[in-house]
Amino acid sequence: MLVSAFVINVIRTEPTSEHQLKVETLSMWHSLWPDTVRVDKEILASWGDKIRQVEIEVNDEENIRWTRCKVKPIESARCGVIQMPIKLQLALQIREGGQVTVKPVIENVR
Repeated sequence: MLVSAFVINVIRTEPTSEHQLKVETLSMWHSLWPDTVRVDKEILASWGDKIRQVEIEVNDEENIRWTRCKVKPIESARCGVIQMPIKLQLALQIREGGQVTVKPVIENVR
């Protein structure tokens, strides 16, 4: 008799831990990571150690645009800021200085 084990990943966001952050352009060196943003390490710590992705939402009068991407900490004290590559800014139709909502993506393994 053959028994298989299945692992199911359930991905969800925590609406209670969302933050409004101001967009900054990620430096040229870090723009080599087109699918990675950087957020203050204190915000990441408040979400927990296992956060590897965030959901970014842009809400204007006409519609809502969102994406999920990898996240890394900003080592310097840059509270209230999300550093984002230009390609991601273009995809979300947002410019430097704009406001976005950022939520952690929590993966549960069952």
